[in-house]
Formats: sequence, C-alpha cells, structure tokens
Amino acid sequence: MAGKKNLLWGFINCSGEFEIAPQFHDARDFHDGMAAVRVEWAWGYMARDGRMAIKPRFEAAGDFSEGTAAAKLDGKWGFTDKDGRWREDPAAQPESAFRQEEAPEFSDGLAPKLSDGKFGYVDEAGEFTIAPAYCDAFNFHDGRARVRTTPSGKWGFILPTGKQAFRHKFAGAGDFHEQLARALTDASAD
Repeated sequence: MAGKKNLLWGFINCSGEFEIAPQFHDARDFHDGMAAVRVEWAWGYMARDGRMAIKPRFEAAGDFSEGTAAAKLDGKWGFTDKDGRWREDPAAQPESAFRQEEAPEFSDGLAPKLSDGKFGYVDEAGEFTIAPAYCDAFNFHDGRARVRTTPSGKWGFILPTGKQAFRHKFAGAGDFHEQLARALTDASAD
C-alpha cells in the first residue's frame, strides 16, 4: 500500500461502486442527509446528492440530527445548521456528537458476537446464523454489515444471509446510512 497521503475517503453505493468519488482526508457517515467531510485540515458537510453543502471551515464536526450538528470554529464549540450558519454554544458537549464505538445491537434480526477470537452473527435466540469468521464485524445498517477477515485485510460488506455483498476491497469503511457508506481507497492505485 502506498503512503497514507494517498488514502482518500469517498462514498460507495450498495453495489460497492463509488457514487461520490474519493476526495476527502476524512469522512463521517451520512445522517439527516449530510456527511461531515475533511479536506486538508478543515471539516465541512457533503449533501446526499454529492454537492459540498457547507464549505470546509470547521476544526471539528459532528453528525447532523434534526437539522443541526455540533461543530468547532475558532476554538469554540457551537452548532451549524444545513445552510452553514454557526452559533456558539458554551454548553455544547462534543462527547455526545463524537461517539467512537458502537454497541452491538440487533438489526435485520442479527447482532455481532465474539466466539473463540472471531466474530459471527447471532439471532435473537443467541444462535449463530452467520458462523464466526471475522476479526472485525459491525452492526447491520441498510441491510449490510462491514467486516474483515484479518486485521491487515481489506474491508467488505455482508448481507443478513451471510453472503458477501461484494468483494473486500477497501482500506477502511464506515456503515451504510441513507444507502451510502464511506470507504477509504488508495488514490495512487487507480
């Protein structure tokens, strides 16, 4: 793999093809029709249709919910709306906007579970319906779960049947939200 400077995030559709080209140094999942994206040092927001809705200018950016997102500008926390209007809020608590790990939960009737060092998926009765075969496995979102088989391997997605949605080909991946998932690729390999 080439140097990290060539790794860029974009957004893939449910077929595993880039719908929004890899062009971001970091990206978060879509929420409320918007995804926080970082270009160089600044965060902005990409709309679901692929246009840059809010030009990158924030030091940190959270997920949108009900039309607003926590954002940090000039060292101060506040909120931005979908038009990019920011207001300072000294009481803003970024911890709630930047959840780093997700707790396993049932989605599509399945939840990831660790067994003998590998993850599989159990049904609500606790029975494995997808055998433990993954070193990393996350909750299902939009009918797909991101998984990888080795710690240094590529990320891919599986369906609730356990069948691979498309080949494992991404250096990094996020969950599907609003039928798109962020995906990391080596831009120099294209």
